[in-house]
This record gives sequence, structure tokens and C-alpha cells, in this order.
Amino acid sequence: MKLKQIIKEQIDHRSITTRKPDRELYKGDDSFEYDDDGNIISGQDKERLGKGSFSVVYPDKEDPHMVKKLGRDVGNKGFNRKKSDFFLEYAKWITDNNLASKNIHFPRIYETSYDEENDIHDYKMERLQPYTSLSSEALWGLAKKYFDRELILKKKWFNERDDQDTNKFNLQVMITDSLDDVLTYKKLDMIRDSELLKAAKLVSSEVNKPSRTWRYDIHSDNVMYRLTSVGPQLVLSDIIY
Repeated sequence: MKLKQIIKEQIDHRSITTRKPDRELYKGDDSFEYDDDGNIISGQDKERLGKGSFSVVYPDKEDPHMVKKLGRDVGNKGFNRKKSDFFLEYAKWITDNNLASKNIHFPRIYETSYDEENDIHDYKMERLQPYTSLSSEALWGLAKKYFDRELILKKKWFNERDDQDTNKFNLQVMITDSLDDVLTYKKLDMIRDSELLKAAKLVSSEVNKPSRTWRYDIHSDNVMYRLTSVGPQLVLSDIIY
């Protein structure tokens, strides 16, 4: 029995699992109080890693390589679609289709839970880094890895010879701008990386389904990177609203 239990735990660790929500994590937190427009009103919390209009992210206390993302589908509270957290649908699409194991550019979600009483969705996810934290050299390397260099240099506001600070900001904008060109305007010829091209086609196909009401939300807070032994990998962490 003990061996079977060990094997089961190993299998569960690799797959998407459901669990009881971690109530202690958000107990007493005011992050889910709303203003009249449906935006989260958040207090000061030194442990929190990040916050959006509909969700907050905390470090996982047991694993430094993981985070807990807590969110609410405020669309169920009577707010309009622009005030709904579409990450819930995006995450479900990723986990239902096991996309993170098929393509490196999707976030890895290991556990999910839902607290119906408090309307809290709880995700245990890999801890990613904001791509804006990379140096200008690393950003330029990332840009050339994923996008066609000549098309990048045709952008009038980008100059490869700018000073480092200007270049860093321009490269940050260029990466999200290029992703927006690829997904929103279907300029797939800008991508030179086969895996990113596959990810873009998967997302584009899903967005274009009549049953979806998804739109792209591509900016510096919604695109992150995963650090690997072969350099940073771009991750489409939360690009839908």
C-alpha cells in the first residue's frame, strides 16, 4: 500500500489536481473588496508578488518555485464583460487541453481549487519572472530569438544603437508590440521560433471561435519569462480579457 501511495503522489504531482482552497492565504485580506466599477481595492501586503484588477499573486509558502494566484470571476457579480477575469477561462483551456506539457510558451498550472462560499479561484502555478526585469542585452537576445530581426529593425521608433536605458525600454515595448502584431493582426511572418508560432496559432484559433468572447490583453504585466539552462523562455501568462 505504501508503494502504491508513493506512486500515486508522484503521478498527482505531474498532473493537474484539485484541492481544498487555502483559506488562510486570503483570510483577512482586503484584496477582494470592489469599487463601483468592479475593480479590486487592495491594501498594502508585503508578501504579495503582484495584483491585477481581478486577482492577486502570492508566493507559495512550501515551494519557492511556485506561486498561488487567487481570483474571482466578477462577471458573476453583475459587472460587464470588460470587468470579468478571463484568466479563469484561459487557465481552464490550458489545463483541459494539457497545453503546458505540449508547448513551452504556456504557463504551468499544477493545482486548482474553488471556494464557492467566497467565490475564490485558487491556482498553484510555476513562479515566472517579469520579462521587464531582464537586461537590455538579454531582451535583445530574446527578441532576436523569437522574432524576425529585419522586421524588428523596420520599426521606426526602434534603434539598435540607442543608449542602454532607452534601448531597454524600447525592447520591452517591442516584444509586446511584436506579440500584438502576431496575435491581433495575424502577422505570423514576424515569428522565427517554431514553438512560439505553434502557441500563437493555438491561441488565435481559440480566440476566433464563435463560442468565445476573448480579446487580447498583451502588455508588460501579462507576458513573463521562465528561466532555463538555455536562457529565458517567453511565456504567454495571462494575455486574454
